[in-house]
Amino acid sequence: MGSDLAASATKVIVLPVEDLPVMALLAAGADTSEIARALGLEAREAGRRASRVIGLLQAGSDSRTDAAGQMGPRPHRRAAPAERS
Repeated sequence: MGSDLAASATKVIVLPVEDLPVMALLAAGADTSEIARALGLEAREAGRRASRVIGLLQAGSDSRTDAAGQMGPRPHRRAAPAERS
């Protein structure tokens, strides 16, 4: 049972090798113009790759998918309390 728990707690995010420098620059706080300049890319390409990295990271943080790609239960979200009049 312990290994099942460990496997479900581990997330694997696979980024293409060419996007690793983009991820590192984003983590360092660079904007797309700085990424383009640092990597010798057109601004549009830097923006596209930054968006792809962010999308992959956001998708990887979905708590419904474990390391084996298995879907888990949907996270419970509490409803906002009703306003009182």
